[in-house]
Amino acid sequence: MTDNTLLRKRPDLLDLCQKQLYWIVGLNPFGQSTMYGEGYDCAPQYTARSGDIVGSLPVGMKSLGNRDLPYWPATNVWNYKEVWVHPSSRWLWLMADLGVPDENAQSQDKLELVLDAEPRPDGDVALRLEARGNGRHAFSIRTFNLEVDTPTQTVDLNEEKSRVVEWTGTVPTANRPWVAVVVPDHDVRWCIEVISKANKSSPPRP
Repeated sequence: MTDNTLLRKRPDLLDLCQKQLYWIVGLNPFGQSTMYGEGYDCAPQYTARSGDIVGSLPVGMKSLGNRDLPYWPATNVWNYKEVWVHPSSRWLWLMADLGVPDENAQSQDKLELVLDAEPRPDGDVALRLEARGNGRHAFSIRTFNLEVDTPTQTVDLNEEKSRVVEWTGTVPTANRPWVAVVVPDHDVRWCIEVISKANKSSPPRP
């Protein structure tokens, strides 16, 4: 997954990630799921001793020779149907990055968020999120070229008074830009970002 997908509110990139998952479980030229025990018409996979494992993923489709065409024959051999840890890890990584909204999060409440950042003389960055709304909300920060302690903070909000959530970020590589994105309640649809010294505000939730 690219940094843009992980950090930013880009529905087109999130849609691409979902399509990659769909490909694995059967939305491919062969109409066959490559995850054993899931989807339609899953095929046996090559394992030396463990046998078929529900949820396992093989190396994956390859091309035949130099032709840029998917190749997925019925033969059960190791160079494309051997079970590997890497594809399963990528699957779990992508599922985690897509994010699932917390069922207990009060996403129906309106949230007004303002995120800004100020550099410190020691080279660190002070990140400040001003939040206004109702109920308990968790604010998670995702970063690029910025190291932050305690990335998730939970606060109780009241419309009568805004609350401030603060983080301190350390820039590992001084000559590269950094990005910080705050995701409320694990829902990337309402994320807000700040890039280097740029300030950005978010409109209220509908």
